Amino acid sequence: MGEEYYRIYTPNGLGVKVHKRTNEIVFPKGNKPTGRYTKAYSKALFEAHHILTHAHKTYKPLLLDPTIKTGQTSSYLVFKEWQSLYLKPPSKGSIAPWSKKEKKYYEGLKTTRERYKYLVIRSGLRSSIIDIPYDAYAGVDDEGKLINKDYAYLYETVEGNRGMITPLFDGEWNLAAGILGDATGFIKAAQIGYHGFTSRAMACVFLAMQLGRKEGFKILYDALMYRGLIDGIHLNPLRATQINELSKTLQPDSFGMFPYLDETIGVEWVVDF
Repeated sequence: MGEEYYRIYTPNGLGVKVHKRTNEIVFPKGNKPTGRYTKAYSKALFEAHHILTHAHKTYKPLLLDPTIKTGQTSSYLVFKEWQSLYLKPPSKGSIAPWSKKEKKYYEGLKTTRERYKYLVIRSGLRSSIIDIPYDAYAGVDDEGKLINKDYAYLYETVEGNRGMITPLFDGEWNLAAGILGDATGFIKAAQIGYHGFTSRAMACVFLAMQLGRKEGFKILYDALMYRGLIDGIHLNPLRATQINELSKTLQPDSFGMFPYLDETIGVEWVVDF
């Protein structure tokens, strides 16, 4: 009798076969072997499938009732509140503004590492895949050497998992690498936008730009012009053109960073699926 299989689905909608008898995933044969990551892939895929198949059961969409009523039956006022927030460009400096006190503190930081760490913490981005204490953030000096060897295991774990075959997991490991001090990690983390984590991907790219990665301007431009790496946002060719022109004229500070970028171009409002 031949082997029997059932199917589970990944976050990007790809179906994979699973042996009924052994409960092992049949990975498609590609150019790169899954090797020692096979067990990790399997566990992650089963967990993702469980979340996908159970998350929707208690979800009730809020549908627009286009009439004004009193009480909780009408969603009109909620809709108008959303509309005023999302469908108007924010006024300059109204989103994540830098107060004079905060700017004074930031400009008092005298090393690239201190400023890097501050911008990462200020972004609100956290690793969802490994616990990273604040003390380990940007834990390398200006020459790239580890400052606190107690956190060597974090760097080894993160580096050992970058380059995973699934964009979502690879993106999250790269995000962790960015937190630890490699700004290119935030650029590579943009691929989580393929999986519906649109605002998280945008936040990663925006932070990378603040940290001096100018290729972030191109990613943001492509996202607004063609969607590019970050899907699920409204195309905005005018805004894309403005960002492209800004990338040609904006000059970094003495540390090679663009810390006040959020006051210059604001924030594109996006919603995660």
